[in-house]
Amino acid sequence: MNDLFKAPWPWLMSVIVLVVGSTLAWHATLGFKAFTWESYRRLYVLKQPIDMPDLQLQDQDGRLFTPAEYKGKLVLVNFVYTRCPGLCTFSGSVYGRLLKALAHDNRRDQVQLLSISLDPVYDTPVHLREYRSRFTRATNAAWRVARPLPAQGGVNLLAQFGVISIPDGLGGIKHNAAIHLIDRKGRLVQILDENDYANILRVVNEELKSG
Repeated sequence: MNDLFKAPWPWLMSVIVLVVGSTLAWHATLGFKAFTWESYRRLYVLKQPIDMPDLQLQDQDGRLFTPAEYKGKLVLVNFVYTRCPGLCTFSGSVYGRLLKALAHDNRRDQVQLLSISLDPVYDTPVHLREYRSRFTRATNAAWRVARPLPAQGGVNLLAQFGVISIPDGLGGIKHNAAIHLIDRKGRLVQILDENDYANILRVVNEELKSG
């Protein structure tokens, strides 16, 4: 008899481990397509939209509101903090450009821009307002910069959206740089690159045309 079959259990266990491991890897990478956390969460929401949690927010003018108010609109959500030395400045400049683009072709009432603070204790309305003013002189509510209330209220949102928010040990925060598209039903349906402005406008236009 072939030596392979004289001691079948080690061979069989190796096959089982290989099959189970491959199956787990398949699911963990969404079919071997996602090999980073960022790519995983982006592919995940395309397959399975996530409901926007109902949380209370306070904007740059001190007004209280919830994301549920925007059902029926498209909402673009990013995450920033006002003391951010670099990345959040770029995020703000992108929103400033989007605000102008939406106003230019009368889509302001169909799309809401929302920036949510990762540092809600420090980011009082005064700091949120100062942050917003760096990128636009507009005073309308088409772009709201807000913080969760209470301060820990945004933790569930970060967890559901898969957003990473980690202190960097230098007084800053490491976090995802992306724009999260919330559809008219209040679901996260796409995660977009902030540095691909043309694609952001393309996706928004497609969503608006889809009704």
